[in-house]
Amino acid sequence: MPAQKSKYQEIIKKFRATKVLVFGDVMLDLYIQGDVERISPEAPVPIVLERSREYSLGGAGNVAANIAALGGRVTLMGNIGNDNEEDFVRGLCRRSGIVPRFLHESKRPTSVKMRAVSGQHMLLRIDREKIGAISKDTEKKAARMVKNLPDQDLVLISDYAKGFVTKTAARVLKKRFGGKKIIANIKPMPIAQVGAFAFKGIDIGLFKGINTITMNANEGRFYTGVDTSTDKGAANASRLLSKRLNASVVLTRGSHGLTAYDNKLKKAIHVANRALHVFDVTGAGDTVVATLAFMLGSGESLFKAAEVANHAGGIVVGRRGTAAVLPSDLRPFLY
Repeated sequence: MPAQKSKYQEIIKKFRATKVLVFGDVMLDLYIQGDVERISPEAPVPIVLERSREYSLGGAGNVAANIAALGGRVTLMGNIGNDNEEDFVRGLCRRSGIVPRFLHESKRPTSVKMRAVSGQHMLLRIDREKIGAISKDTEKKAARMVKNLPDQDLVLISDYAKGFVTKTAARVLKKRFGGKKIIANIKPMPIAQVGAFAFKGIDIGLFKGINTITMNANEGRFYTGVDTSTDKGAANASRLLSKRLNASVVLTRGSHGLTAYDNKLKKAIHVANRALHVFDVTGAGDTVVATLAFMLGSGESLFKAAEVANHAGGIVVGRRGTAAVLPSDLRPFLY
């Protein structure tokens, strides 16, 4: 037992000294909790009697919130609107100890995901956002901001395909901090969902030479053409991605856990799903990538990092909304 305590304290101490930049698509999550007592006479839809509202950081903001909850010194860089929602985002950053570095762009609002929830059931989600590449002027401002940032120990790119992560941004981040400090979590934009997933692809060549790239199994299948539903297929897809990008790869696979491929060892491992109860999968991928950073930033191996990150993902899916894990949640797995 003393050895386990010592290892836990060592990892926590190392990560508390780690400076992390989270760069990507910042969002605001709004949960409207209410009761459903009847159906509307105007249309066959439930009437939700609002009881409470809860705001939390989403997208890259949720990654930053998870890093901060784990003790990292985090800076969040992204594009938000010059609107009322900006105040909520900045307030949440202050509460979490996150240093905000935001840009504004004309006619681009803060991305908001509003969910109506009754009990354990999400009834409706309304998105307010503008999707598309940021302007060249904003891109130049972002590049200048990156160049003027202090040194960072790790950089997390959280790309939700909203337009903030561009070829120029990837190039500047790699030049400023070095590819081996970068972990990227990418989400190509869904363009259809009839039977199987379809995506509008982004050029993942942007991330060539980074430390680790993470994505889910459907996205891994999209980029490789390999069926990732089996361990063998997931290992093959991870290997192909690793060879293409010269980076380690982590595929999150829902109920199948995750698959991690170490680019140096040229080896894959599979970690079984540990979730005891699935309540809400919102933000689970953000928690996984944040925990990977927590472990890698503490000097742990990719495989150990993947194992602990999988446990972290299993914890947050048992909680409502974009929840964050704390070091104490991970203590049983840090040995």
